[in-house]
Amino acid sequence: MAKKQFDKNKGIDMKKILLILTSILALNAQANEADIRKELQKHVDGLNQESLPKTTSSFHSQSPQYAPFTQMMQQSFQQYDISIEMKEIDYVGRSGEYVVAKVTSQAVRKSGAPFIDNQSTTFYFFKKDGTEWKIWAFMGVDSVPLR
Repeated sequence: MAKKQFDKNKGIDMKKILLILTSILALNAQANEADIRKELQKHVDGLNQESLPKTTSSFHSQSPQYAPFTQMMQQSFQQYDISIEMKEIDYVGRSGEYVVAKVTSQAVRKSGAPFIDNQSTTFYFFKKDGTEWKIWAFMGVDSVPLR
């Protein structure tokens, strides 16, 4: 059997394939990032409006933190009137079924019980709930008083 010679002008260009794959992955990451930003903003808007249904709608239906968060917010909404503003969102990345974002935000008391205005950093872990990215869990890693 005669060996076929490879004609590099007619063969698959690996550079083009890698470029296409890289572009697809980058577009997917941008889509994930936009979805994550949208959910985070909806979550914060719900907190600022003191709307438990709106803020909890950003949680995954099976989130282990849903019930404790809901209970905590019911108490918090009764005691405090706080304005929360996201200052920075860093899309950390995706690993398997999870996406991680690091959020820096400021919480400032408008009225209600005494509260220490602060800037905090929280890691949010997202997981798909059907076709949407939803908060699976979160963990605050620091809180610094503003004054």
